[in-house]
Amino acid sequence: MLTFAIFCIAVILVLLKARLGLSALRRSGRPYPEGIAFVGAVLVAATIGLLVRDLTSATNHSIYAFADGAPLLLITALLYALSALRSARSLPVWISDVLVIVAAALAIFALHQPFMNTVRLPLMNQYVRLGPWAAPLTIAWVWLISRMTATLNRTPQVTGGYLGMVALTLLLSWHFKPLDTRSISFFPAAASAALAGAGLISVPFALRQRDFNLGWSATLAMGFLLSQIAVVGLFKDVALAILILLLLAFGLPLLNVSFFVLRAQRRGEKVSWQQSHVHLHDALLQRGISPAKIAALYLAVATYLCGLGVLLVATRNWHLLLRASLVGALLCSGFVVFFSLTRILMRRTENEQIPEMVEAFGVRISAVTMSEALDKIDGFIQDRQPHHVVTSDANAILRAQEDAEYAGILQRAALITPDGYGVIWGARLLNLPIYERVTGVDMVTGICQRAAQHGYSIYILGSAPGIASTAAQKLAERYPGLRVAGTQHGYFEKEGISEEEVVQRIRAARPDVLFVAFGIPKQEKFIASHLQAMDVPVSLGVGGSFDVYSEKLKRAPEYVQRMGMEWLYRVWQEPWRWKRMSYVPRFMALALREWMVSPVRGRRTPTPSPINSIKPPLN
Repeated sequence: MLTFAIFCIAVILVLLKARLGLSALRRSGRPYPEGIAFVGAVLVAATIGLLVRDLTSATNHSIYAFADGAPLLLITALLYALSALRSARSLPVWISDVLVIVAAALAIFALHQPFMNTVRLPLMNQYVRLGPWAAPLTIAWVWLISRMTATLNRTPQVTGGYLGMVALTLLLSWHFKPLDTRSISFFPAAASAALAGAGLISVPFALRQRDFNLGWSATLAMGFLLSQIAVVGLFKDVALAILILLLLAFGLPLLNVSFFVLRAQRRGEKVSWQQSHVHLHDALLQRGISPAKIAALYLAVATYLCGLGVLLVATRNWHLLLRASLVGALLCSGFVVFFSLTRILMRRTENEQIPEMVEAFGVRISAVTMSEALDKIDGFIQDRQPHHVVTSDANAILRAQEDAEYAGILQRAALITPDGYGVIWGARLLNLPIYERVTGVDMVTGICQRAAQHGYSIYILGSAPGIASTAAQKLAERYPGLRVAGTQHGYFEKEGISEEEVVQRIRAARPDVLFVAFGIPKQEKFIASHLQAMDVPVSLGVGGSFDVYSEKLKRAPEYVQRMGMEWLYRVWQEPWRWKRMSYVPRFMALALREWMVSPVRGRRTPTPSPINSIKPPLN
């Protein structure tokens, strides 16, 4: 309960200082060090916690309460103040390194011994005694953690949340310690609770304010405090694993850029020094991802990795092989999830050249946006020759792997749009330039809107009796001036109407656009078989779109569509569709296999290397 109270005190202090104290300084026009509210809240909350622990403790076992915890907090405050002074005087950065080393030596003196006497081997329960190396290694540890944390100042919107997540991880790890170990030292719990509260409450400020920045000195001081928490609380293995992983995730240049730099060097192409040193957040910004989304992505990665840190502590008694296998599997799966999510969030760059078609999983897909697809359909209508348009989702791609006839139809189609987030995810995983889904139901909307404007006529074929006619009526009401050349439900054979007769009716109606709603692959095979006989400029398979336009079913809300869960919403309305959902894991397996084993990440018309469209960050 006391740690939770410390957490809440830090939250309240950050809110008060951010809204009252710093506002007064701004009004006075006096300069103030960055991060002073954050550092002050952490140190004050931790100090209060240590004092309360001493006052309420019924035993004398808490030897690291205020008497031994206060010096570490004081050293942290001095480090912050001196580092802020160095920054204000524009002195060299190496002075901060000296300050950290001196602060580490003072901490050892305050603790009366270098507490890094032993280090536990990664993933194991074996400890190694450091002997005479204890003091220098403790100082090196403190400097390493402090500097690694300070590097996250490059991503100011993330820094506070990152500090809070790591501190929360150390706090949870402390609670997993045996009771007798926890009673020896309360400083790690008090300091980590204070840092967790201040860090996590700063996330909303960081996401709303682009200029939110704790500053180098504050992040350096909080990194120093993290190292002290780890040293005193004996969390050395946990903290090092978390911080190294986060440094790899955020501090190194963009992995993709490095890959293309190596490939360019192999080809003898020149790459500028600035391009080869683009940091991850800079590259993501230049690929169209907003700062708020980058921050959210970083914090999600931090949360995941910190969760792994807690898992390492919680499973400390497990067999080494089992722990290593579990952590390895979670790291690999987490990498795939966050890597593909990053790719999905990327947008076209100004200079990116997009080919007409890309090949993914053996299927040609048109790399078009919705507006580009509608422009092409306008051109097809003006051309007056029959064109087959396919909206290809993950199920269609899998069908093409198994059905040679269907695969041939896709190869001959004039336009194949990426229908569904599954296709977008798979294509982006392979680094193909497909950024926007172009679904059948949205194509109906766009085509009908343009048809009403330009005088095109449409014909609706398919769905259950009454659905096509109702959908046509609803569309005509929504888009005044829309010409409906005719409708025909998809169960015509039960009424004794032959397929050839339906084809003749369509030909006689002379529509500009034919919508066929038979479902995959029947609708594509019908169109391909009668494309020339129907003589319709544009024939398009739209699946169950008219169930939505007839209002038989509701379409998923916008936020569900953005999450890529529209298929799940449809299954919720029609539970029988669960039987068809086996294609989802099958397509994911296909995409991952293609990504891992394909020597070329998808086949596409050659385009300039992405490094040519990434500019170095401005100073």
